[in-house]
Amino acid sequence: MHFDECYNNTMTGNIVNDNKWGLYFSNDCDNNTISGNTVNNNKWYGIYFNDGDYNNIMGNTVNDNDYGIYLKSYSVNNNISGNIANNNNLDGIYLYLYCNNNTISDNTANNNDDNGIYLDDNCDYNIISGNTANENSNGIYFEAFCNNNTISGNTVNDGSGIGMFLSDSYYNNITGNTANNNTGGGIQLSSCDYNSIVGNDATNNSVGIELSTCNNNAISGNTAINNSLGIYLYNCDYNTVSGNAANDNTDGIYLEESNDNTISGNTANENSQNGIYLYFCDYNNITGNTANNNDDNGIYLDDNCDYNIISGNTANDNNADS
Repeated sequence: MHFDECYNNTMTGNIVNDNKWGLYFSNDCDNNTISGNTVNNNKWYGIYFNDGDYNNIMGNTVNDNDYGIYLKSYSVNNNISGNIANNNNLDGIYLYLYCNNNTISDNTANNNDDNGIYLDDNCDYNIISGNTANENSNGIYFEAFCNNNTISGNTVNDGSGIGMFLSDSYYNNITGNTANNNTGGGIQLSSCDYNSIVGNDATNNSVGIELSTCNNNAISGNTAINNSLGIYLYNCDYNTVSGNAANDNTDGIYLEESNDNTISGNTANENSQNGIYLYFCDYNNITGNTANNNDDNGIYLDDNCDYNIISGNTANDNNADS
């Protein structure tokens, strides 16, 4: 079904299977409601909008296509909620190129070959909340300057890659998500500045929360348990890591080649190596942390760590040889 420059239509209860396109809205289709449709096994797209605004895409089943739901090129102020977008060959839900101010909520996007939910190339001010994106390669994936988004209350578990990944994206709020049992990591940011990572659960991953070449971020109130590394910063400056629980990992909090960070008020207990570990790190402030019962060291500065402040910490009953 193909719609071009169509407005104020309601499409509900249709079955659109085994076509080249499923529901194809091209060239400025606005204020439409697409609800309760079944759109499966189409060659390219299940539901596709190009430059479509103020549409409601709700309660559809969009499985086994190349892309489940695809919004492209200045599609803004759309509501994508309560859909099922599983088992697609590429992505469950995909926003590409200046798709701003959209709400993506309470969808299920599982078992897609690439990403459950994917935002790419300057998609800003979107709300991604309450979605389930499990058993994908990556659960939720942002890249190429997707800024000022809210990512909250999502579940991204059991992926073969990363639960939640952001690259070259700024000023995002990542709050209250669950990212467990992912092979490649729970929550990972690369070249991302000024983001808030607050109150997330990142358990049983390769790395719980990982930042690489990221500056001026706030990582607070998260739980990072039973990972290889609980919280890992590589080449990251001016970040705040506060009030997190990083217990029962190999290393609880690990900084490498990272300077001018504040590590405060965290709990890093019962890790199989170190509670807090710094390697080639200068001018960091390590204060008010608890690092007890670790198999090696509570707090360990290793190899060219200079001008750091270590104050007011508790590091008891650790087992490193003196």
